[in-house]
Amino acid sequence: MAAGTTLVLLLDLVLLLRVVDRSESASAVFQPLRRFRRNSMGVGDESTATTANSSHGPSSEMNVNCSAHPEFVHKLIQNTFLHEFTNDHSTAVTLAWMGENTKVILALTTFSLPLLEWLGRTRLYRSVNYGKTFDDISKLVENAHIMKNIGISVRAGNQSRVVLTSFAYDSSGRSFTYVSKDLGSTFNKNNLPFVLLEAMVFHPTNPDCLMAYTYEHELWITEDLCKTWQKVHTAVFMHKWGPDNLLYLATDPKGKVDRAAMGKLQLKRSRDFGRTFDVVAENVFSFGTGGRFLYASIFHSQNSPRVVKVSLDQGDSWTVAQLPLVEKDQFYSVLMADNSMIFMHVDAEGDAENGTVYASDDRGAIFSKSMEHHYFPSNKRTSDFTKVNSLRGVYLSSQVLQDGNVKTVITYDQGGVWQSLPKPQNVECIGSGECHLHLHGATSMLRHLPVPQTTLSEANAVGIILAHGSVGEVLSSSEPDVYVSDDGGYTWARALRKPHYYAILDSGGVLVAVPKTDYVSSITFSLDEGQCWHPYNLPNGTMRVMGIYSEPGAHSFSIGLWGYLSSGSVNSWVVVTVDFRELLSRPCNDSDYVAWTAHSAGRSGTRAVGAEAVSVQGCMLGLRQQFNRLQKESVCRNGRGYQASAQALSCKCTKRDYICDYGYYRDPDQDDCQEETAMIKRPLHICIYGKEEVLLTQGYRKIPGDGCEGGFTASDSFKLISKSCTYTLLSNQTVTSLPTTPGAVTTEVMAKASGQKPHRLGPHWGLFLAIGIVTLLLVAFTILITRRYCCRPSRITFLYSQLRQADEDPIEDPHARLVPKQTYHDDSDDDLIDG
Repeated sequence: MAAGTTLVLLLDLVLLLRVVDRSESASAVFQPLRRFRRNSMGVGDESTATTANSSHGPSSEMNVNCSAHPEFVHKLIQNTFLHEFTNDHSTAVTLAWMGENTKVILALTTFSLPLLEWLGRTRLYRSVNYGKTFDDISKLVENAHIMKNIGISVRAGNQSRVVLTSFAYDSSGRSFTYVSKDLGSTFNKNNLPFVLLEAMVFHPTNPDCLMAYTYEHELWITEDLCKTWQKVHTAVFMHKWGPDNLLYLATDPKGKVDRAAMGKLQLKRSRDFGRTFDVVAENVFSFGTGGRFLYASIFHSQNSPRVVKVSLDQGDSWTVAQLPLVEKDQFYSVLMADNSMIFMHVDAEGDAENGTVYASDDRGAIFSKSMEHHYFPSNKRTSDFTKVNSLRGVYLSSQVLQDGNVKTVITYDQGGVWQSLPKPQNVECIGSGECHLHLHGATSMLRHLPVPQTTLSEANAVGIILAHGSVGEVLSSSEPDVYVSDDGGYTWARALRKPHYYAILDSGGVLVAVPKTDYVSSITFSLDEGQCWHPYNLPNGTMRVMGIYSEPGAHSFSIGLWGYLSSGSVNSWVVVTVDFRELLSRPCNDSDYVAWTAHSAGRSGTRAVGAEAVSVQGCMLGLRQQFNRLQKESVCRNGRGYQASAQALSCKCTKRDYICDYGYYRDPDQDDCQEETAMIKRPLHICIYGKEEVLLTQGYRKIPGDGCEGGFTASDSFKLISKSCTYTLLSNQTVTSLPTTPGAVTTEVMAKASGQKPHRLGPHWGLFLAIGIVTLLLVAFTILITRRYCCRPSRITFLYSQLRQADEDPIEDPHARLVPKQTYHDDSDDDLIDG
């Protein structure tokens, strides 16, 4: 987890809902902005502790002595710190961690409402002890007015740098930057020749280079840390840094910034920080990047459905993604994209609030159906798709049932199979229906349910998941409880009653929870991965908690509670910091750790591979991974240098190491892939990098990133049948045949709106041309195109504004909390290719 992360607490007088743009990498899992509001608190009961036995995996057995050690309370009292921001009547606090292991935090207090921004002033504070105390350093930036949303930029790659942007509320309209290279010890002032619309974005590798987007929709770049600026382009709709020195932007060739231009944009690429550009795509609706993939949503004619194209060489060549086309009132969403594959949501027709999740191959070209009825309400601009960060291939999401209710599903094999979560071991079910655990995600928070925080997992806290949820047939909208899993989601236990904020410290050695109540007098913590929870009464009395924070990465030992004291001034911020380091009195040694095999709870026994019985014990995605995990009874420090690492052994391949190829499906309880009825004996034509190829497959495609060896083998290959394709979707790129989906999904989506019967473009029309039937085929082709694209009702409904990037800006939601967020889609919908 990169340091240098910016966090925001907001204290508003009214509830607002606003989408915030952001440009952090899609691979980041800790969101840079979090907002809290004073009047959004609900009323809940104090937490109750849950106990379990000492074996790995939660249990309902109440045979563990959960009494706190006599020294616990004394040590925590000695390491609890209160800091009050005296006479600071601001309504928002922005926190920025500076560096890694530097102990430096910057806190910027601002006002949330426009009127108060005009009347009030901002203050800048600095802490050198992880937030235990703060010094007012506003004079270092001339007491300048810094905007809460976009006025602070911190570079994750070189965390000693921070840029503050000020705005003068006078007739001059001047803006300035205050730049620090030394963790906020000193600042240098520079003039700014424009007015910012979004926060500046640091270059991923060059610490002195930033780009800025202005109110005039211009893109500017500095290469000397804000001393001088160069305007690189006008009429910019979207922009993003690429790898190396690449810069991508989408612009209207006519120089206008208007929604009518969406679908007519040019995607441009620069290799020299914007000095020169080349056009890599035309007719672009939106674009994004993720891992090694560049993807774009394309119109190939006016009022036609859109297609997705993917590039692996930074835009030099493109592949048509094997996905259904979408109409104007539908959208795509890139749920996750990394170096190995893409998860793509394709919206269903109508106002269904759901769609289908497809998983790509390693080229981002061939997509297989992963999950149907995936819950994704378009009006909420987000889904519950979430990665469990500590284990390969584990994701959570929500599925819509026929009656409209929602249930939680999990996959352990990167989308190959989705299944319900098991019932927690210490919860009894009521009634005779199905009984499963269902978790609240981002959609619950946007529906204003009493959910202060979504699912939490950390890469170096192996197997640990904290989440709010309910038990029953479907997800309940009533007040949730907190549940914990210590084996990556195979088994669960109810940890705490009622909603809480929670955090993972010391790589899982400490779990902390704060009740979501009007006023808080105590917190609870666990030293054994959630088996036992111990209360700790805050020595400063009750306080109203607006949010909690801990340093990104779960290596920290301390947690901060931001809010105000019930006995103090309502208008002054306070932060209570609880440091658990002294509670863990010694560093861990080898005897404190035990070997643990991931997925052992769900993968056991053998699978038949031909005549051979192959062991699959603990095998997932082709590997058997063994971690050294802290024993539950060990009370010691993992330490800041701890990194979760695994010994990995290759497993023999079985059919479960393969996803069913395009045109094939697998029944939930079966290993075999069966061919779709509509696809039997029919070749599948794909356009790869402008050349038409036919997919030759046995029905199985190895899951991207799967590391199995030997055992079951199945191959897919491509045979070149044409040197070029015919639909002009991108500049200098042509496509012979749009991909035909199982059951003619592609043509049905296009024909349904016009009332025409589905039509298919013959895959061998080039052969017919060669043998002389030129005139007949051209006439038929002309009629086909006219009927498909010209004679359809025009339905131009813009649900969103751009292709959304995974894991980017959160929505400024009254329930958003200052905590690590684990979802791959983002709250602000930044990974949608929309219409």
